[in-house]
Amino acid sequence: MIAMNHKSLRNALPIFLGAALFALGIYALYHLLRPVNPADIVAQIRSIPLTTLAAALAATAIGYAALVFYDWFGLRFIGRSLNPGIVALGGFLGYAFGNTIGVSVISGGAVRYRIYSAVGLNAFEVAAVSGYIAVALGTGLTLVGISALAVHPGAVGAYLPYAP
Repeated sequence: MIAMNHKSLRNALPIFLGAALFALGIYALYHLLRPVNPADIVAQIRSIPLTTLAAALAATAIGYAALVFYDWFGLRFIGRSLNPGIVALGGFLGYAFGNTIGVSVISGGAVRYRIYSAVGLNAFEVAAVSGYIAVALGTGLTLVGISALAVHPGAVGAYLPYAP
């Protein structure tokens, strides 16, 4: 009887902790957002020209589509082909959680594992895809940074502690 109660408690503990963390998050958001007036937010959004909003939404969609292609290329790298919808879901959610939580290779990789393992990939394949994505993204960001410095080297001067 005691073992059963211990097992029940052990099963209920993650649910309780999740609910408690959710409640703490709601409490924190309530206090952080208390001074914010929703009417002010709506007024600010309405003051933005529709073309600017449309361009921002289009750029966001293009950005996430580009991120999803990292997953597609990573899967090609390991010689696997999945349904494009599954790849889009894995890529989008992997980046969304990875960028929100941090330590993207681990948190995004965990999300990718949950999605890709359901369609037959093993842990090593998902780890290879996550590693490929990290290296490809790091290489791409480095090349963009180098290109920006080559085009406009004086722009970095404001961020350096010494005069150029």
